Amino acid sequence: MLVTALVDPSALEPKYMQDEAYKIQVDGFLAGILQNGLLISDRDGILLNRMGSKIKMLSRAQKIQIRFEEVLKNKGRWIVKYKFPTTSQNTNKICYELERHRPPDVIIAGPDYLREFQSSCSESKVITFEEYSSSEFEEQRTQYMTALQPLHELEFDECKELFIRVVKFAKFLRIYDKQIGKGRNLPGFRRGIHFILRLWQNHGYFFGEKTAGVQIYTCRNELKHPSEKNEVEKAKSRINKFLINKLEKEFDVPIELFMKRDRSREIHARYLQTQSTIILMERGFDFLKNNNEVKQTEIQLKPNSAGHLENIRNLPDL
Repeated sequence: MLVTALVDPSALEPKYMQDEAYKIQVDGFLAGILQNGLLISDRDGILLNRMGSKIKMLSRAQKIQIRFEEVLKNKGRWIVKYKFPTTSQNTNKICYELERHRPPDVIIAGPDYLREFQSSCSESKVITFEEYSSSEFEEQRTQYMTALQPLHELEFDECKELFIRVVKFAKFLRIYDKQIGKGRNLPGFRRGIHFILRLWQNHGYFFGEKTAGVQIYTCRNELKHPSEKNEVEKAKSRINKFLINKLEKEFDVPIELFMKRDRSREIHARYLQTQSTIILMERGFDFLKNNNEVKQTEIQLKPNSAGHLENIRNLPDL
């Protein structure tokens, strides 16, 4: 799941960055962002520009510079720019405004400004890079990346929190589930997808924007007889009628169905994808019972599966 961080550019001042141990902490932070973190910025990129200027001037900090360039290069993935204009050019005041707008999980301040940030930012945990590797934030980020509990072992509110972290800053949702293509158990799939869409609607920063939409990728096995083509069309009709149309009507969000011809058996595991992360859903999207109790379901972060999912999207349509 994703964690969010706001960095005060003063935390990258040369007087701190001369310390090798401090630089190691900065490098670890950026490495974490590139796994399952989001860096919060103002709409005009003032904070990012100030951070970039300070990092560019560093000596013996090639790893940090490379990681920060990677964050910038894939800014749509790792960076969230809040939509409102800030009222100041002062980076401290910009940070305070962003924190009041939507608090991140952590704010990393320069050591000289730690107390000022702590008194001005009441909703977020404020730390310095000196304590980063031992912070609750890094512990939580690592746990999300490597040791997620199965959904059925969590309290329902904990389950919701995990999905909120996936969809909070999602600009789109892509759902990959082979079983949907059969056109059966559609109430079960609708229940699971409805649960995710409701959280996106209630908590999503970009929900409702023109670019926000849902794509569902599924498949049928290779057709061996012409009569099976009619079965595919019947399945598509059922999926549109009992799954997609009902969800579109309730959430007023466009949902596209892509039925793929999967000769190479690319579509097997089930995934939820946003622009920032990929979640492996071991059971698939029929993970809720009628009473909303969670079925036995394991989930994992799989950020390196983007190439595999691109292959699925490039399969021929049925």
